[in-house]
Amino acid sequence: MKKLSLTLALSCAIVFAVGAQPRALGFRYNGYSDAPFELSYQHWLFSNNVLEISVGDNYMDGGYVYNDGYEDNSPVYELGQGWLNSTFMFNWYFHCFGRFNWFVGYGFQLCNGLDANAGNFSGNIGLDTGIEYNTILLPLSLTFDYRPMFNVCGSGYKPESHYFGFGLRYRFW
Repeated sequence: MKKLSLTLALSCAIVFAVGAQPRALGFRYNGYSDAPFELSYQHWLFSNNVLEISVGDNYMDGGYVYNDGYEDNSPVYELGQGWLNSTFMFNWYFHCFGRFNWFVGYGFQLCNGLDANAGNFSGNIGLDTGIEYNTILLPLSLTFDYRPMFNVCGSGYKPESHYFGFGLRYRFW
């Protein structure tokens, strides 16, 4: 619980420590797990540099399973296995054409175990690259990205997180 509190406190501190630059708030869908949505916040630091903070989980539901090892084949309840992820990415944005931008960056991810993984912690580093489209009529941006993450420390979480994601964010500027 201390690690979870520390992760959330760090996320909030970074968000509120930066000034009144343009921002965007929305979600990112990664299709990786039973709960594939991440809450996403972007903060423009300079004209083409963006700090992105995402919070989500990759929870795999538990439930009753039938174990052939028991004589009566009775159901056994297994806890879900999941992780609460906080991802921090620093991206560079480049104009492509029209209302399209291309971005590339790097960052890290902190993971705290849930249920069967409770008490476990993991740290990952990774890259981020993708394309963004800014709509004309509404202040929305649509993104498609690829974000591979690699485990560097922790207690056993080896993410299969070489996944693509789709994002929708409302821009405040």
